Amino acid sequence: MMRTLAALLLLGVATLVPAQKCVFKFEALPPKDVKCTSLTDIADIDKGLQDITNKKMVTEIDPAMKKLDAAVKKRMQVEKKLAEMTGKVQKMLDDMAKLSKAAEEKKKEDAKKPSTNTGGGQKPDPSKPTDPGDDKDCAGLKLKDKKRTGMAKIKPAGLPQPIDVWCDMDSDQKPLGWAVILRRGGNTPDFNKKFTEYEKGFGTPSQDFWMGLQTLQKITAQDQWRLLVKLEDHDGGEAFALYNKFKVQTGTDYKLTIGDFDARSTAGDGLIDSNGIGFSTQDKDNDGSKTVECGKQFESGWWFNQFCPNPANLNGIYVPKTGSFDFKGIFWRPWRPNKNIAKAAMMIQRKRSPPPAQG
Repeated sequence: MMRTLAALLLLGVATLVPAQKCVFKFEALPPKDVKCTSLTDIADIDKGLQDITNKKMVTEIDPAMKKLDAAVKKRMQVEKKLAEMTGKVQKMLDDMAKLSKAAEEKKKEDAKKPSTNTGGGQKPDPSKPTDPGDDKDCAGLKLKDKKRTGMAKIKPAGLPQPIDVWCDMDSDQKPLGWAVILRRGGNTPDFNKKFTEYEKGFGTPSQDFWMGLQTLQKITAQDQWRLLVKLEDHDGGEAFALYNKFKVQTGTDYKLTIGDFDARSTAGDGLIDSNGIGFSTQDKDNDGSKTVECGKQFESGWWFNQFCPNPANLNGIYVPKTGSFDFKGIFWRPWRPNKNIAKAAMMIQRKRSPPPAQG
């Protein structure tokens, strides 16, 4: 092919000589006395074309062939792995079909056997015994005596005598049965009490109420406790926050241990900045700040941190719906950032351990 191209090129050049036509076949010598001074020797043209071909091989064709070879090898590897995976999947499908067939045959065999349950119902599973309940908290009373919402006596571990609490048996956070430690319903204008009053507790359990730091400290000293916060705004909207760790620590500053916030909560975490913080009031400053007295500034008692205002304060002044937002009022900012809320309740429940299996 290259020789043919050279011939065509020489023929084209030869026809450009006007004096004497240099026309001849390449397999014979040109006529005598005909001199084609514009032609290049055919051997030189062949060599030039060969050089061009070699250069193309080195710079373009060889790399392309190498890439193609690598792609073919990679494709073969992928096809091999795909075949292996296909085999494994097929084996899994075959095993599942065998198990399904065995289960169906077992079901048919069980259906043929006569029933041994003469009690007319499902036999109890001894590996999953029912919780008999106890009197250590409201949830225990709910299981033990089917108690309804209202005043009840509980005797948490470590307390010498039972104490009276308001048990909320209707809240939808299961297990049912929560002891109310704080209730705000708008019946009391504010909770701006002194530290000793917050220690002892005040109010009416069915209305506005604070259980008391001393009682909380005694109750939560034993076992593990959870905290449920229920909120309601002035338009009837409701939300809750659930913490799986709650404790009032020993000591005269009643530091709060709060944590393990439940992600299902709809009110957000308003106590995130109160963990490990002491309780402050108008006449007792335990917020950790040397320059600010949060209890006095907010006119209430709460676990204020040194950067008050906190994300929440449920012991603030009651602010009616017609009033504008008051930072001294009742608020839970993660839920209602710039609004005071109408109602709030804090309730605790002891974490229950699974009852032992019956022998």
